[in-house]
Amino acid sequence: MVFAAGHPQLNVNTGYDASKGQAFIAIDQIQEGEEVPAIFNLPLTARIYYADGSFEDHKIRMTKRSQRFTFNVQSKPAFISYDASRSLLAQVKDQHTTEEYRFILQHGSQFRDRFDAVSYLSESEEDETESMMRALQDESRLIRMVAMSTLDPTDAQAQTVLKNWQPTTRSQM
Repeated sequence: MVFAAGHPQLNVNTGYDASKGQAFIAIDQIQEGEEVPAIFNLPLTARIYYADGSFEDHKIRMTKRSQRFTFNVQSKPAFISYDASRSLLAQVKDQHTTEEYRFILQHGSQFRDRFDAVSYLSESEEDETESMMRALQDESRLIRMVAMSTLDPTDAQAQTVLKNWQPTTRSQM
């Protein structure tokens, strides 16, 4: 069947097995319903980021309700994305650490990754002033606006940054 009702609903977990030198992505399709396919065939590109900002892409295809993909890696990944192009139309629950969100905010190549990161960090209980100040230099106006709205105007460090802030324009990219 090519066309059917519904859309993929996914639980995604990523991680690293140091003993094997492998990164992994585990994906479960959890969509339900009489008219909804139990399994969607999903061609994806996994992206593995390293601490220096470099990354490698791997083509994967999800053809089962639950699947685990493993990749030999050169070192512990800083961030693992199941959909590098962010083109999959799906409801997704994925779990990343605060450190991973900080990394992707600074190094992410996709707007959606950086937006998810700045949104998560703006709601964090931890002090994310440094992350938000870096986000003020993002090429996306929306990400800069989220970051600016999060900064505490009474914080001396934030006041200095906002006073000297020069937004990046498209002509400067």
